Amino acid sequence: HPQVEAVFGGIHVQATRLFPGLEMSAATPEDAIENEQKSMLLRLTSQDSSDRTILGGLERAELAQRCYDKTAESHLLWKRQGFDDLSSGGLQWKVLLRQLKGSCSIWE
Repeated sequence: HPQVEAVFGGIHVQATRLFPGLEMSAATPEDAIENEQKSMLLRLTSQDSSDRTILGGLERAELAQRCYDKTAESHLLWKRQGFDDLSSGGLQWKVLLRQLKGSCSIWE
């Protein structure tokens, strides 16, 4: 059996040389979490990712400005319509009071 052990030993040496991580045991949960966090940090800080983040920020700023402008424009329109409604209501009230007054007032 020494020949079989020698063959398996050679295979083991070759496998260890070709795949160095093969001998490592499974990582503890803490190590796995730390490794994943490092990987995520590298992905987030990569140039491509930061470019997308910057572009997204610019797009959000542009969207916010468009929404603000539209709201300001709508507010001016609502205000103008509100004044028109008040003016119209005042005129209708004046006409109604004149109709109720009749041909003479209480002061005459």
